[in-house]
Amino acid sequence: MKRNYIRVTIVGFVTFYLMFMGFSTYLTKLNFEKDFENQIEQVQANLQVFLGDVDSEILTQTSWPSYDEIISYEEAYELKSNLYHYMSYALSYSVDSTKNSSDYQQISAAIYDCAHGELVAQSDNIIVEIYYQEKTKMYDFYSLDEMFSEDELKAFVKKYIENPEVIQELEVYKDSMDVRFPYLPEKPQLVNVFETSPKYDYKAWEKWQSDTYLQNFPKNMEERDEAAYYTTFYVPNWYEIGDAYLLCVRQTANPWLAAVDEMKFVYIWGLVFISICIYKSISTNNKYYKQRMALEETRRDFTNAIAHELKTPLGIIRGFAENSLEHTVEEKREYYLQQIIGQTEEMDKLVKEMIYISKLDSEQMILQKESLSLATVVKEQISRLQLLIEERNLDVRVNVSEDFQVEGDKQYLERAIWNLLSNAIEYNRQDGIIDITIDKNQCKIENTGTQIAEEDLPHVFEMFYTGDKSRTATDKHMGLGLYLTKKILALHKLNISIQNTEIGVEATIYT
Repeated sequence: MKRNYIRVTIVGFVTFYLMFMGFSTYLTKLNFEKDFENQIEQVQANLQVFLGDVDSEILTQTSWPSYDEIISYEEAYELKSNLYHYMSYALSYSVDSTKNSSDYQQISAAIYDCAHGELVAQSDNIIVEIYYQEKTKMYDFYSLDEMFSEDELKAFVKKYIENPEVIQELEVYKDSMDVRFPYLPEKPQLVNVFETSPKYDYKAWEKWQSDTYLQNFPKNMEERDEAAYYTTFYVPNWYEIGDAYLLCVRQTANPWLAAVDEMKFVYIWGLVFISICIYKSISTNNKYYKQRMALEETRRDFTNAIAHELKTPLGIIRGFAENSLEHTVEEKREYYLQQIIGQTEEMDKLVKEMIYISKLDSEQMILQKESLSLATVVKEQISRLQLLIEERNLDVRVNVSEDFQVEGDKQYLERAIWNLLSNAIEYNRQDGIIDITIDKNQCKIENTGTQIAEEDLPHVFEMFYTGDKSRTATDKHMGLGLYLTKKILALHKLNISIQNTEIGVEATIYT
């Protein structure tokens, strides 16, 4: 039964832990999904800052050229190409601030020209802004992807992550850039897109760079990716550049892993808490189980003790009753009857003691407390036992240095003191001494009786324990007096101890 409880407890708490953590992780996962959607919306909002306002001058430092100012188709084409470069630049800025904001979400985006359905811009590794053209009054925007090979790009970015000042090394590529871009100024203006991502990490960038899903957008907008996010936006329509564009945002996200990572400390502390609960539950049950077993053993011992105590008087009663029936010795008939009556009185006394013990054990028992002088209670009980004291010619000495005041039930305390004094008298020698000392916090009752065997001292307060039979051979003691005394004093928050002294045995009541 105990083993089953432990198994059920562990399984129950572990099941609760798993269910609670699973539900919490699910809610956290939903929050991450919402955050990831917000990141997508942030890309759109960032792009809107660059391209959404028809009247803004974001695309140039001055203003767009009018139709009359464009003197050739080549210049118009250059204007269109520059817009697409700028869109890539704007996308890179818009995406870079979000693509590495989480280890479990990375974002890439592309722009399609709705008029022709073709891919015109894609987020990439833009890091420079170069060359202001006087004719078109536009800046040209180019990316690192156009300057480096794949291996060179990785090497440069890794070096840049460790030391942002390495961006100045781009000027060593001036000669090769002159070949590709003949209108480069003497000193290109360098703009660091990575600065928009304070948590930028090379491994995250490398993962983003090598993810084919994030990097390889279809050339035609008709090849739609159902998992991507789409929105349409507009820019000013000058010289057949077109005004309607489609933004496509892709992401790779794992909200479950993000939720697990977020909850890892909750898992640990939850496991610690559950472990403590399991330990407390099992230890409490073990304590209850031990108490129940102890109670069961006490009941068994109690039953055996009662049976043993009743066996002797019943045997005596049966023997004398049988002798009375035989009429063998008629003159002893009265003696037999007296013995039978005496034994029934002992049995009646035992029953009363059992009822008294049961009353003390009752949870509904209420003590009628009042302020009592223990010295007064002791003196009253000495008066009650005066005849026994005189029979044994005992010298009772009472020394009160300071009264011991107690809040308690007088009836029960009188019974406890009476038990101690009666023991001091019964176990004392003829012409012996009882020395009682009372001060503020304790009361000592010492007698000159036979000392208790050391092995019996730990058991003197146990029910029906009589110890050395030589101490009880001449009396009717049933081993209940000290048990009752200790129980009564415990109800009054008082303690008692029994120890041997040089002259006999001493009982001490103390707070």
